[in-house]
Amino acid sequence: MSDDTTKNSEDIDFFENDIITLTDEDGIEREFEALDYFEDDRGKFYALTPNFELEEEGFIPGETYFIFEVVNTNSEEELVEIEDEQLLKEISAEFEKRLGII
Repeated sequence: MSDDTTKNSEDIDFFENDIITLTDEDGIEREFEALDYFEDDRGKFYALTPNFELEEEGFIPGETYFIFEVVNTNSEEELVEIEDEQLLKEISAEFEKRLGII
């Protein structure tokens, strides 16, 4: 997945529809299930698991998840990959704790 994978966060409703469609760098739409989200002083973050198999990359639905950060672009909120490795480690640890992975 690339940095231009985006989704407006206000479109995400975890109580009615937890399936989110994102578009990858090749223009392919892919569905994800929203596992969790949280917001703190570092920003707003979502954990999504793919609803598709990417066997060539080793991603298996229900066993793999991606973390996205909400950023404001052109007055809209979008989901993007976290580029800062330290922030990604911190947010990943928080999701692992919240999701009961560790």
